[in-house]
Amino acid sequence: MIFLSYRRADTAGHAGRLFDRLADHFGRDQVFMDVDTIQPGEDFAHAITQRIGSCDVLIALIGDQWLSATDSAGKRRVDDPLDFVRAEITAALERGIPVIPVLVEGAGMPGANSLPDAIRGLVRLQALEIRDTRFDAETRDLIQAIERHLRSKGVPAQARPFSRRLVIGGAGILLVAGIWGVWQASRPEPTPDLTGRWIAEVTDSGNRTFNVILDLRILGEQVVGTVEYPTGSGGIREGRLEGGRVTFMTEHHPQFAEGPATTRFVAEVKAGELHGTMQNDAQARPFIARRGRP
Repeated sequence: MIFLSYRRADTAGHAGRLFDRLADHFGRDQVFMDVDTIQPGEDFAHAITQRIGSCDVLIALIGDQWLSATDSAGKRRVDDPLDFVRAEITAALERGIPVIPVLVEGAGMPGANSLPDAIRGLVRLQALEIRDTRFDAETRDLIQAIERHLRSKGVPAQARPFSRRLVIGGAGILLVAGIWGVWQASRPEPTPDLTGRWIAEVTDSGNRTFNVILDLRILGEQVVGTVEYPTGSGGIREGRLEGGRVTFMTEHHPQFAEGPATTRFVAEVKAGELHGTMQNDAQARPFIARRGRP
């Protein structure tokens, strides 16, 4: 799958035009563009995280406002860890997914000092320029670059849809289906998306149980959010999701306590649940977390 990353306020027009060309060549179901591909009522952040996990190439569309775009408070969007464009590129770079910067509207590549650390690796990548006056020719250059990345990842040509029609016999269909099945089986399992609210039932040293609420958001391999304890709540720090393993820590100030309490979480995804331990200075407590509402 090809993931098209862009800012609506910056390059929406170019993104739509480019989507049409890529979809015509590779197949509409092989190109992800948020507005066109996300269905009504589907969770936006959840959908993007799933697509990043299964994509083969990410196209980072950069216009003249890509870097300078600001939020309602006047802060640069690219400096916000929760900015979707930054999160998309961060996730791709962390997972080793090829990223192709595509410059439009006469934009140049951002300088390393102008980017946050999470996406600074973008400046080391070879960029392609697509000018309105050479749109057809330079879009063909982009398609060829995508094809090279797909070949380098071992995606067989037979497994990729093409806009031209092929007429094959029954044996050919079985052969193509077999190649497709082998390729699908060889692809790594997508990282589970744990975005949402979880209720963790925690057992203390006296075999008493209490609930802790985990409000998680997954951005690539980064875990952010909050944890609500019976004694207060704290923001998630150093959160990571690697395969089916989740690690993070929190710090909150319990009522009547002299200082903050630091808790480290380690959990594994098992059958749709989180099984793990909460470790603080006093003890380690096992827990099982399930999706739900308090």
